[in-house]
Amino acid sequence: MAGSATPPASASATPPTAASTSGFPPVPTLGGPAATGVVLPTYFVTILESRYGLVSVVTTPGSVCAVKAVMPDGAERSDPELRTPRTADGGGRASFSYPATSAPTGLGIHTVSCELATQREQAQARFEVK
Repeated sequence: MAGSATPPASASATPPTAASTSGFPPVPTLGGPAATGVVLPTYFVTILESRYGLVSVVTTPGSVCAVKAVMPDGAERSDPELRTPRTADGGGRASFSYPATSAPTGLGIHTVSCELATQREQAQARFEVK
């Protein structure tokens, strides 16, 4: 039959394991521990959620993060909740919430900067004010 192959006589009858079929280690998830042999980026910051009144990130556990919220009219929010840095928990997560008061409609920008020792990264995401 064309297109079919017969395994060689020396082939094992034991089905291969998942690790041997892929040839690669398991893929880590954000906020989880790295699998053995996996090399992650040296340092990262990823915004998980960005909406008016809230921004949350994942980064390296123990990182100290600060946020800036710029409103659609270009004004920067100065709420105490935004001026207080947060330390990422054991899963690398940190969140900032602030009052979603009346503001000009349009798109604003959250900028989150995190650092750990000499490493520093930042990420940006838009949010909508309705």
